[in-house]
Amino acid sequence: MKKKLCLAFIFISLFSVTLLSKENSLFKSLSGYWEVKGDNMLFHFEKNRMKLFDDSGLKFYRAQYTKNEVWGFTNGGGFPLSIKIIDKNTFELKNEDKKIVFTRRKTLHPNLFYNKIILGKSKLIKTKKKEIQNELAKRIIKDQDVRKDSSKHHLMNRVDKENTKYLIKTIKNIGWIDATRFGKVATNNAFLLVQHSGDISLMKSVLELIKKDVINKKIDGQGYALLYDRYNLYTGKKQKYGTQIGTKADGTPTVFPLENKDKVEAYRKELGIFSLKIYLSFFEKRTNKKAEFIEDVIVDENIKNNSENNKNVTEDKESTKETLDNVFK
Repeated sequence: MKKKLCLAFIFISLFSVTLLSKENSLFKSLSGYWEVKGDNMLFHFEKNRMKLFDDSGLKFYRAQYTKNEVWGFTNGGGFPLSIKIIDKNTFELKNEDKKIVFTRRKTLHPNLFYNKIILGKSKLIKTKKKEIQNELAKRIIKDQDVRKDSSKHHLMNRVDKENTKYLIKTIKNIGWIDATRFGKVATNNAFLLVQHSGDISLMKSVLELIKKDVINKKIDGQGYALLYDRYNLYTGKKQKYGTQIGTKADGTPTVFPLENKDKVEAYRKELGIFSLKIYLSFFEKRTNKKAEFIEDVIVDENIKNNSENNKNVTEDKESTKETLDNVFK
């Protein structure tokens, strides 16, 4: 019995070593970027993981050994994609009903982007990059002009709609205007226009796309907090950072409902923004009334209109500085 168990163990060990050898050889052969000629697809292999970039989004796959003893990749539950190495620069990827031939990309140009959400669909050359940076700068000047000049407030909605249309078209073509490709200034300019858009779908998409820039502190924390809270209130949820302030008929500042009043200061600290106490003191000094907290979520046009009160004084570095200066005068 012991002899049989020992032989079984040796067999399993040898089988495992064989599989591991096949696995390492395969992954080494596939390592790097691959493309499909004539199609908007890009594959990247690294160890036992694969990323697929195409028009439908970014998909992640993990290697598994299929029943027909061919290494394949699956993204969970679906039929695994089997692969066949043809030569060092070509391989086949196939499932039950189709076969795709990939060729290796020897270099991946930094201005080549495939995915409309994560990386963008079209080629982005340097002149296009500069064009977008300049266009955003012009739009921000106009955006701030209609807000700071009371005689132009009636133009605000029209300007916001024009900027929103431009953003949606741009993001669809080249992806989010991230700090890595476009720089911190352009990213924050685009982000401010998103906040003023009032477009719920755009807000949601951008909140998901900018996480990397927020973590790397390439997007102003105050701006992120404003958009996060504004989106939550627009969709019937409570705000996290306490940025959305309304006003009662008698002028009393009101803080719209918070997810967790006890942790709000910690949340704000994580983003590197000044405390809620200081933030509220600006509104309290302006109205000469103590701010009150609302407990229940009430979603109507008043929330959207009242949240406009926050836009002119807290959404960029200069206005944040002005806010603090006013508080401590």
